[in-house]
Amino acid sequence: MKTSLEIIKPLLLIMVFCAFPDLNAQAVIEEIKIGIISDYESADAFFAPMIINETKRLAGSRHNIVFPEDKVVSGDFDFDKLREYVRQFLADDELDIVVGVGGLVSEILSKSGPFEKPVIANGVFHPGLQDIPITPANTSGVENFGYTLVSLSMERDLETFYSIYPFKNLGFLLYEEYINSIPGIHDYFFSFIEKYEARAQIIPIGEDYRQVIDNLPADLDAIYVGMLYDYNLNELQDFINLLNTKKLPTFSLIGRPYVELGILAGAAPGNNLENLSRRAALDIEKILDGEDPADFSVTVDYKDELVVNMKTAREIDFFPSFTTLAQAEVLYEEELEDARRISYPGMIAELLENNLNLRIAGQEVLSGSNEIPKARSAYLPQVDLSLSNIHIDKTRAEASFGMNAEKTTIGSGRLSQVIFSEPAMANIRIQKILQERRNYEFSQREFDKVLEASLAYLNLLKAQTYERILKENLNLTKKHLDIARLRQEVGFSGASDVYRWESEIARLNIDVVNARAQKRAAGFALNEILNRPLDEEFVAEDLAHDDEFITGQGGLESTISNARTWKSFIAFMVTEALERSPELKQLDQYIEAQERFLKMNRRSRYLPTLGIQTAGDYFVSRRGAGTEPMDPINIPGMDPITIGSAPKSTQWNFGISASLPIFQGGYKEAEIKQVKIDLDILAEQRKDLVNKVTQRSLTRFEFIGASSPAMDMASQAAEAASLSLALSQEAYSKGQISIVDLIDVQTAAAQSNLLKANSVYDYLIDYLELSRATGIFLFLLTPDERTDLTSRLIQYMAIQAPYEIMR
Repeated sequence: MKTSLEIIKPLLLIMVFCAFPDLNAQAVIEEIKIGIISDYESADAFFAPMIINETKRLAGSRHNIVFPEDKVVSGDFDFDKLREYVRQFLADDELDIVVGVGGLVSEILSKSGPFEKPVIANGVFHPGLQDIPITPANTSGVENFGYTLVSLSMERDLETFYSIYPFKNLGFLLYEEYINSIPGIHDYFFSFIEKYEARAQIIPIGEDYRQVIDNLPADLDAIYVGMLYDYNLNELQDFINLLNTKKLPTFSLIGRPYVELGILAGAAPGNNLENLSRRAALDIEKILDGEDPADFSVTVDYKDELVVNMKTAREIDFFPSFTTLAQAEVLYEEELEDARRISYPGMIAELLENNLNLRIAGQEVLSGSNEIPKARSAYLPQVDLSLSNIHIDKTRAEASFGMNAEKTTIGSGRLSQVIFSEPAMANIRIQKILQERRNYEFSQREFDKVLEASLAYLNLLKAQTYERILKENLNLTKKHLDIARLRQEVGFSGASDVYRWESEIARLNIDVVNARAQKRAAGFALNEILNRPLDEEFVAEDLAHDDEFITGQGGLESTISNARTWKSFIAFMVTEALERSPELKQLDQYIEAQERFLKMNRRSRYLPTLGIQTAGDYFVSRRGAGTEPMDPINIPGMDPITIGSAPKSTQWNFGISASLPIFQGGYKEAEIKQVKIDLDILAEQRKDLVNKVTQRSLTRFEFIGASSPAMDMASQAAEAASLSLALSQEAYSKGQISIVDLIDVQTAAAQSNLLKANSVYDYLIDYLELSRATGIFLFLLTPDERTDLTSRLIQYMAIQAPYEIMR
């Protein structure tokens, strides 16, 4: 139960505050004066008003904050002037907080301690190089002093810039006062580019920016543009325009605002200045709440938003990669005009030269070719030379009576030659067969890669066509939206039509984005096959007349006039497919190798291996004990008896050998049986492969028989749909049909246009699939091979369908 005093006490306090409002204001709200010193010429146009407004918004309701007009100043990039302002503000007892904005004033403030009042420096580049304290917790640790780093933004900027353009010699455009007044500024910038193994040059810039641009070092390949707040908007635009005449990729610290004016790229968001101002205001608020700036984090959470100006990219003749464009917001996006252009014939030539799989296959064929001389070496003379030094114990040498010296050096030579060897002969033949098999395997890989690359190229063209038709349909939908708005104005329809068209536009925009992604994915796939950087940009030229490069100029198909000749043509091409199939040829070579292996095993049971061998030893030197025989023993009445003798200096031998395995425990018989079974299996596999090659060829002929007339049908459908769309548009504008009817007709027209375009690509895809099935890519044949193929076709058709050929 509360006492009466506890109940009355709050009421008494309320009465006191109501009776003496001035006492309340004086007790609670105290005037806080804050001074701002900026590097920039027009401080009132940038940070100062942002900091003032943001501070009052955050803390103005709880504190009486004042920014005296004479205490919001700019040093106009004059180091001495800024230093005097700092001295005055720090000595001014009326100022409670001092805020510095910019690299110069931050450098001066950092060297002006100890601090009797809170100080914030916004614009420190590198604490280590500038000799500014920083703790492991990323705070200054200096009482009443806090600062914010801009280096994290610059470091990420350079990382992003390098990913867009891997510069080798980067120029930093900085105000001259920064270079002259901030110690270690060179080391600061150079530290960022060490990991890129690039060079950097700091280029001072002042009032005469034209002279600076005219005198840019010739070896620069990229420019990083710092803050240029000393210029008004017209000067800044002129500066950027002149800079782009140097055809150098540029990146801006300020980000989007400069990119919109013509800098190539930037990562700082458009509201980055507001974010930095808000950070300064938050620091002020924390100071007012009693916190020490020494404990404030010096880092700022920059949110990168990469922006790329494609108009500038085209102007300087530089095109960012697909990856960059996918990650960035792209300004002034248009079709790539000057990117690498490839045609279908050029793509095939590039494939055959650069594809990694074909390179590997070619090296495998080259490596395998060495098996033939290795096998042949068994039939060539084998010569060995050696030099040996033999050292035996003295006692044994002496007991040899001159036959074995204590130290002997012997030179030896050996020569052997196979006269006849069935296994060696068989191995030579087998290795030749297997090398042919490797050649056919390479042909198979080549055919597969040609087909894969061709399909990738055509799929890219289909993706480009799909995106183009979607954009055309999107633009058409926007026109229909205008019609709907006009109809609404004249009372033909309500707002529902407008909303429906707006919904269609949103849906089509999604489709366009997805189509662009599909196109880029198709480009990546083709780059991979061509062994190009995956994100390298290029323009794939439409086939135009390249379809004749694929199908020939009527050479083969000119012989076809009706169903009978078509059937004969198919029979001829299937025969060619069976004769040309690299898969069948590989299998045939393997079968031949196995047959030769079987023959070798049979012959080796009764054919011996014959060879000759000769060897010789030469005693180079004999030293030590045992070099001389024992003195002769003289017995009266008898001739002297000699025990032991020194070996001759040269010894040799010669021999002829013949070997024939008589019994190997049944191994040879088992091996013969196994090879016979393997040959039976291979025969069945060949029958199966023949069926598969035939079936694949016949299937592709059916497909191409359908896709060929489909082109004319699709063209007719597109023409009819276009006429229907024109009539429906007019009818809709007059209010004669509904929006649903027009959308149906528009959709049908777009689908018909897509079908018309794809019908050509589908026909070419079927033709290429048929070429792979038959093993006949006409563009891979020499002129003589083409002529020979056509001649044989005409002869075949003359026998199979003579009357049709004559007609």
